Amino acid sequence: MAIEKGGYNSERIKNILYGVKNYPGVNGSLTFDSNGDVIKSLVIKTVRNGKFIVVKQ
Repeated sequence: MAIEKGGYNSERIKNILYGVKNYPGVNGSLTFDSNGDVIKSLVIKTVRNGKFIVVKQ
């Protein structure tokens, strides 16, 4: 996505990623803050008896 819009210019790619809001990623919606960090809560799960169980939120 960012390379398609910004080519291979790292500054343009960075600025495009900073503007990403509510991108539908594999683990849910992703948004980047002004530092380039992803704003997203993390849920850790395990499989127990064939079912996903939340370990930590």
